Amino acid sequence: MPTKKVEEVVILGGGVFGFSIAYHLAKEGIPSQVIEMDAIGAKASGKADGMIGGAVGMFFYAGGAMRSMLPLGEESYRRFQQLHLELKEETGLDIQYAICSFLNCALSEEQEKTLVNIASQATSKGLDITLLSGNETRALEKTLTAEVRRAVLGECAQVEPYRYTLALAQGAENLGASIRYAQAIGFRCYRNKVTSVILANGKEVAARTVVIAMGPWSVQATSWLGLKLPVNTVRAQTLKMVAPKHLKYQLAFVPSPVKKWPHVFMMVSPRVDGTLLVGYTEDITEDWDHSRPETWTDSPTPEMKELIIEQALRSVPILEDAKLVEHRAAVLGYPPAEGIVMGPFPKWENVYIAMIGDGGIGVSPAVGRIMTDLIVGGHRAKRAIEEVSSVSPSRLIS
Repeated sequence: MPTKKVEEVVILGGGVFGFSIAYHLAKEGIPSQVIEMDAIGAKASGKADGMIGGAVGMFFYAGGAMRSMLPLGEESYRRFQQLHLELKEETGLDIQYAICSFLNCALSEEQEKTLVNIASQATSKGLDITLLSGNETRALEKTLTAEVRRAVLGECAQVEPYRYTLALAQGAENLGASIRYAQAIGFRCYRNKVTSVILANGKEVAARTVVIAMGPWSVQATSWLGLKLPVNTVRAQTLKMVAPKHLKYQLAFVPSPVKKWPHVFMMVSPRVDGTLLVGYTEDITEDWDHSRPETWTDSPTPEMKELIIEQALRSVPILEDAKLVEHRAAVLGYPPAEGIVMGPFPKWENVYIAMIGDGGIGVSPAVGRIMTDLIVGGHRAKRAIEEVSSVSPSRLIS
């Protein structure tokens, strides 16, 4: 491990991307400081479903708009098999990693066509999945109703998202990273470099390199550079429940095309601790402005709770007797096209960004490794530049 001291890398955002980057940098002996205005994993990272690739994630990436996430998901799925043990040894935290089987179900003729089409694409990419009839699906998971017309069977994994984010933070700290709880409000710049981050208390944090990993709030940081980052923000809501009967499979249901809000993407995910994650919905409020974070809200709403329960009971009726433990809500921000933006900013020598709309837990090990390669430089940076070429901020920034 390198012992040479280098100037500090400043990472804005204490979510899963920020701490994965800090952790990977620390493994290289590169110190970093994570600036977080709230708490570790306080936003979407701590409220996510924690699902990790395998065939389930690859299935969506292969057939959907987020194809650039396919290699990130594949790498991360492999890495998690060792990473959860590594973090347990280094921090003592069990991130509740588990290998699972999933059923992605179609409830309508339209969804069935989508399922078959994506399954064909996924199979052509070598993904280990099986296309089942409705009867075959219900024979495996007897809690499902006759509405299920078809399903895809495959493998995936899961972690508890807050535990995982916290483990990355503690692991990074143990290796020399630091965390500062403060609000960043701007940059001090010299020519085409950021020299320090300005805090709300008037203090400044000097930096050799700056990484923006603030989720949808990254639009604020890019504005401090005089740049506009287009982001479509939504409020996602999901339910944590306890059911009287155990489900064997992770259940997901093919979403219909987004034609109006709220958008429902239904899943029923059995967790290691015996609970279920059910949902979720995405919506925006009438006064929502994608470019103004002060208009966003992550307050859960009773209307969305009822909608999630209504949709869940349609296909998994045993949930009628389930007990609600927690109603979660978080703001997500989707960059255009691929739903992810990552890499160096054009015309700025020392500023990088890592941001995703959804699925950040599942690709976070690869993101941490790639961002570290970019910062380390040399041949590793050249390779990383190629890896992120299709999701580079240069294609979005104006």
